[in-house]
Amino acid sequence: MHNLNDVRQFVKYVTYITSTGVASRYNRSMEVKQKVNISSKQVITAGSILMALWLLGSSIMQPDGFVMSFAAGGAVHGVLRGLIVGALLAVLLSRPPRSMPFRIVLGAVSSVVLAGACVSMMDYQIGILDAILYLQVSIILAIEAIENQKAPVGLSSQPHRT
Repeated sequence: MHNLNDVRQFVKYVTYITSTGVASRYNRSMEVKQKVNISSKQVITAGSILMALWLLGSSIMQPDGFVMSFAAGGAVHGVLRGLIVGALLAVLLSRPPRSMPFRIVLGAVSSVVLAGACVSMMDYQIGILDAILYLQVSIILAIEAIENQKAPVGLSSQPHRT
């Protein structure tokens, strides 16, 4: 049987290990070295890129497949999907505040995508997957085009009052 002194020694040892951080050296695999901040806007943008690439690949590889019965398979829609992927990649890889010419191009691409979607829907040439994708992308690009530019930290338009 264990002596009361042995139990006290064991408790002191465990308290020492947990309080000094010695235990964290043995559990390095559970530590997170760098916290990655992923916003919901980036997730939606990345999902839209994947959806556009999936529809583009399906229209090239399986034009008569099940997926393409809910999407358009024409060359115009392939070019439009390529334009969408390029614009969304530019949005995903650039950080705000963005330059004014870049925002103007984003607004123009958003208008082209929305106009193409509306014309195709009026002519019954578009599937539901394309309609959802085009509408979502035009909203994403329009929001990115009208973003507020933030002033750099430390510079304020308000006078300092003491």
